[in-house]
Amino acid sequence: MNTRHKITKQYTRIQNDQLSLYEQYARQNGINGKALSILLWIYYSQSGITQKRLADETYSSKQVINNVINGLKEKAFIYFAESQRDKREKVVRLTLQGEQYCATLLDPLEQAEMSAMATLSIDEQVQLIELMSKYHLAFKAELHKNG
Repeated sequence: MNTRHKITKQYTRIQNDQLSLYEQYARQNGINGKALSILLWIYYSQSGITQKRLADETYSSKQVINNVINGLKEKAFIYFAESQRDKREKVVRLTLQGEQYCATLLDPLEQAEMSAMATLSIDEQVQLIELMSKYHLAFKAELHKNG
């Protein structure tokens, strides 16, 4: 195995472990990783978010989005509202109960992310973001080229 191959495998393991931490956090809080990802998008989209955008941002099928949304609606965590940009579109928004649930679930997660990031200097943080963004774009291009 050459050096690039070893480094690629090492990075892939770290990335997989990182994603698994989110999945574990979700399971510890009674949901799955996809629901956590969708809730993050809804929680941080103050003017609401369309189901299509949720599908695009989380790389999910419409069926997966619909299943998660229906579960959240049954718990009275979300409602549909008219989009401010396009009156024909409906956006998903949190109810007060949904906001409280998300704050309890997601604020500690954000705090953990911020604390972990604080272990890096500002220069390291910037470098991390720049390198991960560069890698992400290259990897995405490779996947689209081959698939």
